[in-house]
Amino acid sequence: LSTLFVVCTIIMPLFAQRDYDFKSGDLYYEIIGANSVQVMNPYVEVHGDGSWSTWGEGNQAYGVLNSINIPNIVEYDGTLYDVNSIAGGAFYNCSTLTSITIPNSVTSIGVYAFKMCSGLTEIRCFATTPPNIYSTTFSNYSATLYVPNQSVSAYKTADYWNKFTIERVPDYFVDGLYYNILSTNTVEV
Repeated sequence: LSTLFVVCTIIMPLFAQRDYDFKSGDLYYEIIGANSVQVMNPYVEVHGDGSWSTWGEGNQAYGVLNSINIPNIVEYDGTLYDVNSIAGGAFYNCSTLTSITIPNSVTSIGVYAFKMCSGLTEIRCFATTPPNIYSTTFSNYSATLYVPNQSVSAYKTADYWNKFTIERVPDYFVDGLYYNILSTNTVEV
């Protein structure tokens, strides 16, 4: 019986997870306000003192995804929620993740949110004001960051965002090509 107890106390935490309110598509959400949610990872928890815990490798939730497109709004149980933040550790250790799209509704991204995302090459952030991030939000700054044209200078001066190569988000994507409208009669492909 004591051997069984030891085995259970060692193995059970590997399969444990923290609570989440709902899952929609590939993403897990936690309700943080009357009409707001954050994207989170049920296998990673960041504590108030900045320390963090993982269950297993921490990437069980999103570890096989190559691309993630976070929506502005998500519906759950008949209620529409604004996606306002990305929780600390949300995409921790997602080494297969190559691109992420962050909507304009996101105002903050927690510590370690993209830690150990070594394959990340492209970030599309549609927020016109750079979301609040920390020095530990990303560990890979070699990705190209695409932001709205009117916000390029704000991102280039924003703490930690300014470590990325920053480009403007193309205006249109048609048949595999990106197009930018330069003037009334001029388009850049």
